[in-house]
Amino acid sequence: MGVNKIIRDRDLVEHQIARVTKTARPVMDGAASRAHVVVEGRIILLETCVGDLWGMAADEEVQERASRIVGQLEHELNAAGLEVRGGIWESA
Repeated sequence: MGVNKIIRDRDLVEHQIARVTKTARPVMDGAASRAHVVVEGRIILLETCVGDLWGMAADEEVQERASRIVGQLEHELNAAGLEVRGGIWESA
């Protein structure tokens, strides 16, 4: 399920809440932009890998790219009427 489908089916998103966050792990997993929503009791995760973190100067560019993607995602979800909050959903 992509962001466009979430926006299209926003009435199915529980409590109209989307959790958006930027995560980072060193080296191969790199930085990622993530969005979580709960639809019909299921956690839906959108994840975009934006680059690898190697502890070098190029890491700043990866982090900036992740921040831009998060900002864009937050804007699109807000414009669709969803409440954007930080953090992630975790299954019980």
